[in-house]
This record gives sequence, structure tokens and C-alpha cells, in this order.
Amino acid sequence: REFASGDGLLVPVSELASFHFWGALESQAELFGIFYPFDGVGFSPGARAVLAQYVRHPVALAAPSARARADSTAHITAITYAAGCCQKSIERNRRSALEVGA
Repeated sequence: REFASGDGLLVPVSELASFHFWGALESQAELFGIFYPFDGVGFSPGARAVLAQYVRHPVALAAPSARARADSTAHITAITYAAGCCQKSIERNRRSALEVGA
């Protein structure tokens, strides 16, 4: 089972164990009204409808297609919020993006 938040989930809603409201478009009050109370297992039908909006399909799964669309202006942008932070992650992400044709 997976955990996700409003910034997106990469699994079907049926495989989701928990959803954090962070990053969701709806207000916390709206989400609490939709998700709670629910005494069943999993998510209520209303909650599943909200969750379905946050399912994402990464481009990396279609790497040949992404490579075919790329042109000489394709580039990688990395944003960090602390100087010197995350150097290993940035390099790993850069290599991964290049491997899929970015």
C-alpha cells in the first residue's frame, strides 16, 4: 500500500493506504468534510473521486515518445531552496532525466 499527498500519486487509488492533504487544491475544511467521518475500509466514494484527480502518469514511462518530441532547446531545470543542499539528489535527478531523453 502506498502513501501520497496532493502533489500527486503514482498508483491507482485502490492501492493507496493514506492521503495527506498537503498540496491539494481543495481547502482542508472541504477535504475533512469529504474524507471524514468514514467507518469503512479504504476511502468513501466521495474521497475516491477526489483522489482520482491527483493520479499522475510520469512521462518517463513513455521515454521513447519523450525523446522523439525533444529538440535542441530541451533542458533540465533544478530548483533547490538552500545553497549547497541536495547536491547528490540533483546529480542523480539530472542523470535520470538524461536517460529518458530530456
